[in-house]
Amino acid sequence: SRHCRSRASISDQKNFFRQISDQNQAATEFYKIEEIYGNKNPRCSCGGIIKPDVVLYEENLNQDTIEKAVSAIYNAELLIIIGTSLKVYPAASFIKYYRGRNIVLINKGETNVDTYADLVFNEDVAKVIEKLQIYENNKNIL
Repeated sequence: SRHCRSRASISDQKNFFRQISDQNQAATEFYKIEEIYGNKNPRCSCGGIIKPDVVLYEENLNQDTIEKAVSAIYNAELLIIIGTSLKVYPAASFIKYYRGRNIVLINKGETNVDTYADLVFNEDVAKVIEKLQIYENNKNIL
């Protein structure tokens, strides 16, 4: 069965973007959210099922995406890791490419990288962001 990829367009969140990759053929189409939302099996014009543009369990990562991620991590001055147990590979291995000086880790539970990180928040990401916003808003008072 053919599967298409859909994702919300960054420039217009009212559309979904669908890209077909069928061996050597690639095509793109836009769909209004009303055409996708509530439809249990949304189909594109090729007849394939429209799927989100995320990597689902047991699917392979796109090689170009991997190379860009590794390059960005390798060249980063600061690495902030948010909301991951760092147990799912290959993404969990990307940290080994980091050459910068400081790592900040925000995750609800402990990870195997906690001891290497310079700053660790073992709590809910939303709560950490909220605390940082409160600090930022009140830093002139302190």
